[in-house]
Amino acid sequence: MKKKIFAGAIVFCLGVLPMYSATKIASATSVNADNVKVKVYTEQGDDWFKAMEKHTTSHGTLKLKKMLPGKYRLEIDEDDAQTSQILDVKAQMYDEKGREFDEKVDVKVYAYIDTASLPSIVAGNNKILVNVYETDSDGELELENVIPGMEYKIEVDENASLSKKKDRPRIKVKAKIDDSDWFYTAYERTDTTNTLRLTDVISGKYKFKYKDGDVANPMQRFNLYIRLRDEDGEKIKKSHKVKIYTYINDQKIPVGEFMTTKDGKLYLPNVMPGEYKIDVK
Repeated sequence: MKKKIFAGAIVFCLGVLPMYSATKIASATSVNADNVKVKVYTEQGDDWFKAMEKHTTSHGTLKLKKMLPGKYRLEIDEDDAQTSQILDVKAQMYDEKGREFDEKVDVKVYAYIDTASLPSIVAGNNKILVNVYETDSDGELELENVIPGMEYKIEVDENASLSKKKDRPRIKVKAKIDDSDWFYTAYERTDTTNTLRLTDVISGKYKFKYKDGDVANPMQRFNLYIRLRDEDGEKIKKSHKVKIYTYINDQKIPVGEFMTTKDGKLYLPNVMPGEYKIDVK
């Protein structure tokens, strides 16, 4: 895999965990970032929201999965903040509709830099190409020297080959968090038990729709198995109450109140495609 160092870097959206080899761990370039809590923010529709909070590894690497193209900002929690902190990031890239890649894909990373102090560039808040990277054949991307607090944009090659899995129905999932626009967050197949499995779900609105042609009845029910995060985007470590609503003719209708497991998992049988609101209390 191509792996280049840059002076500033990136990261995620809804959803996010691959593995480092011992060799790559040993060559990590992070500084003062071991076991720190990182807040992951993303922008959708000109609005920023916190997607999650997650700790780096003991080697200062932030591991993410299901990373969509878009704008990101990483911030280290104030309790862990020090001067001159730098992160490494390892993430599995998806396309803008939340689909996996099954080949190496080019990824462009841009940084938004105030160039007023750079005489060779027009002053202002400019989008600067940092570098073009190549993932491995599973879409995993490695980035070094990521500077917390900077804004980055990630773009992936739209012509890359997408993963082709077993012949199970595909469900498109869109999300709307806070005041953001609707955006794709997942494009997954149900498993052999007709269950759609999603991780790192936070409070917000969600739409579920079958891929056209995958099922005879577009309103066919499916089972939903999700792992939620709390209102701060942190992993749930005790049972939480979840309120779920659906929308019929633009009317918000309660579905019910549910309790997650102690690690934030929730199983919902016989879910009908449509729009829902999920509130994690």
